[in-house]
Amino acid sequence: METQRQSNFELLRLVAMGFIVLHHFIFYGMNLFSGLALGESIDLEPRIYDSLLVLDSFLIIGVNLFVLISGYFSIKLSFKGLVRLFGITAFFGILTYVYCSLHEGNFQLSSLLARLFLPLSRSRLWFVRIYFVLMLLSPFINKVIDNIGRRGLLYALIVLTFINIWIGWLNGKEQTLYNGYNVLNFIYLYCIGRFLHLYGIGTVKRGYCVATYLLCGIIIGAGCIFLRNRGINPFRLLYYNNPLLILEAVAFFLLFLRFPFYSKAINSMAAGCLSIYLMQEGGINFYDSVASAYSRWGISWTFLGLVFVFFVLSMFVPLLIEKVRQLAFGKVEKRISSWLDNKVDLTL
Repeated sequence: METQRQSNFELLRLVAMGFIVLHHFIFYGMNLFSGLALGESIDLEPRIYDSLLVLDSFLIIGVNLFVLISGYFSIKLSFKGLVRLFGITAFFGILTYVYCSLHEGNFQLSSLLARLFLPLSRSRLWFVRIYFVLMLLSPFINKVIDNIGRRGLLYALIVLTFINIWIGWLNGKEQTLYNGYNVLNFIYLYCIGRFLHLYGIGTVKRGYCVATYLLCGIIIGAGCIFLRNRGINPFRLLYYNNPLLILEAVAFFLLFLRFPFYSKAINSMAAGCLSIYLMQEGGINFYDSVASAYSRWGISWTFLGLVFVFFVLSMFVPLLIEKVRQLAFGKVEKRISSWLDNKVDLTL
């Protein structure tokens, strides 16, 4: 019998995805990404730009939250998970490519077939590629963690901290490690999640979690403003392996850990939340709409109301489409994964 999923963590998945949507609104809709490249002009007042930097410092933990959740519960590699990841990525890859190519007039059959048959390896969506690799490595990681005990896992975390943060983020010269958009950072976060599940860190009051989350976000945002105003690119402070950003994500994660509940509706929505990322990053998004709304109304109640509408549509339209996809292809995916699981045992 399948274990009932805890809705506090499923809600956290949805919140994390909401953070990612808003982060992309700020980065690409409000052109914050270009503004981080020193010397490029941006159509934002300095005070608006600084405010967005601070706001984004609280939102950018979304990706790290997803990996922490995966580590906390551990990934049980199976063809069911692989087939579902393949199916949802292929479906939304085709959907977004057809929409964008027809809109831009550059349709190519080879690109469409790549999204159909090689949706994971050929995907330009970095998170999907890295998470797919993490899934494949998860049986080995789980086996090691199960056998080295608490002291061994602590030692592993110390070594991974040195590599991921000291050699990667702080040094900034190792191109494969410097920004956290890589397998090593995902393994590191996964191990932190496993440690929290297996050994915990004692009772942490919600107030401490909130204070740590807010303090880390304020420090990161203030640091970005400080560096930017002195002609230094602050983008490194927003890298996923920034230790303050990791601590911020852990604090937010622990906050949700403290109030378990069950909701069938929350669990149902969270099961398809990857569709939100796939649709938005695939090209069907409101980035241009956010930019147009700001150009016309500036920071006003009208602008904020429109952003809220764009946000709701970005969250719920993909979920509705995913429900339709599950109705259309769910039984086929289940039969394929069941047949493969009967033929090949992926457990170690």
